[in-house]
Amino acid sequence: MIRRLNKIKIENNEHGMALVTVMMVLVVVSVMGVSLMGLAASNTKMTTGERDTQSSYYIAESGINARLNELSSLIRTEYNNAVSGPNFFSRVENLFVEKNYGVETFEKSLGHQPSATVKIQALNTTNSFSKDYKITSSGVINGKSSSVSAIFNLTWKPKSNIVLPPDSVLFTDNELIFQNTPVTLNGEVVSNGLIKITGSKTIIGEDQINENARIPMDIPEFPAFEAPSSPVFTGNTLTLDRDKSFNKISVPANTTLTINTENKNRIIVLDMLEVGTNGKIVISGTGKLSLYVKRLNTQTGSVINYDQNIINIFSDPDKKYLPENMDKIQQHINKLYLFLDGPGLTLNSGWIFGSIFAKQADITINNDNGIQGHVITLGSLVVLNQPSTMPKLVFAPYAAIDARQTFAGTIIGSEFKSSGNNHQFILQSARIDYENSPFFIDDGSIELSTKDIFRVDPVREGN
Repeated sequence: MIRRLNKIKIENNEHGMALVTVMMVLVVVSVMGVSLMGLAASNTKMTTGERDTQSSYYIAESGINARLNELSSLIRTEYNNAVSGPNFFSRVENLFVEKNYGVETFEKSLGHQPSATVKIQALNTTNSFSKDYKITSSGVINGKSSSVSAIFNLTWKPKSNIVLPPDSVLFTDNELIFQNTPVTLNGEVVSNGLIKITGSKTIIGEDQINENARIPMDIPEFPAFEAPSSPVFTGNTLTLDRDKSFNKISVPANTTLTINTENKNRIIVLDMLEVGTNGKIVISGTGKLSLYVKRLNTQTGSVINYDQNIINIFSDPDKKYLPENMDKIQQHINKLYLFLDGPGLTLNSGWIFGSIFAKQADITINNDNGIQGHVITLGSLVVLNQPSTMPKLVFAPYAAIDARQTFAGTIIGSEFKSSGNNHQFILQSARIDYENSPFFIDDGSIELSTKDIFRVDPVREGN
């Protein structure tokens, strides 16, 4: 009995179990505490690392912006001082190409000094008047670094040193003759030679005439370019993610080529542009398209920069000259700029809804075909052959202007002669829309902004 009771006491003796339990709980809590402390430290380290990595990205981006802002004013100055395209690019590239530029003007962050290193390199380009560059920036803070980059473009715009009175609407370097032609003047007639007015229908006030003006006439520089020997493009859609070059673009008869600018101003360099009978080129997107062409062959019924709504308005005199429709037509014309190196014998075979800078072509201005925008040519003859009442600029410093028909706009030429009394001249300001335009003719009233020659694409992460 006694043994049994002792056995029961031993079996029911639980003294010390509480201590063991407490010790086990303390161990578990300690382990959890250490783990949580380690996790917290790790999270803090990760958060600090992520913060520094994100900060380094913004530091790199700020480095690009700081360098581009500095270059903006420098490029404007170099453009003003440059005498030619090659001279312009040589001057600006001496400022930045392959040179490291450090930005250390950032304030300290949590005891660490941020810094950025910026470098610019020239990219391969297909022409001598528009060049792309890549700017790369590396931002560093507390041992963390990030890199960003962007592409920017510089464009040389030919400029003339002719500085005319801002209100002049007709200028010749030599003789200027009005023969019995009704004239409405919203400005001044200026000539380095004599101004002759005959017939009762030409009425110009003495205060609107400035003859023997002796204004020096320098010739604008036609941009030199070389076209590749290949490839030939014959497709129906051409998407321009960058400027491109081809030996030839061919649009067969009765077909349509759509060129998508992807809402950026783009350039295509060509040896030959060929548009067959009733062939059409549509320019989609909000960007402007500049075509640099050695040779042009357009056939009857062809349209470059085609839009059926514009043609419907253009073909209806009752609609064409409504102010809102004239604005639509002008905005459409402003989408296309044609630089033509060759003679342009087929310019008037179809419609070209755009402006032209021709190196040697003689130009005939018609209403129902040919160039419908501004005309700049170094050729020897410009004929105003059909009524043209959409205001345009004709800048032809070597050319005799043979004015046979009604015309509205501004004329600059070597000499000018009007004939006949069955048409009307409305000489008024018809300046080029210079925003994002490749043309630049200085008539004394234009202040070229940096954005006209300096274009920057969005910043992207990485090199």
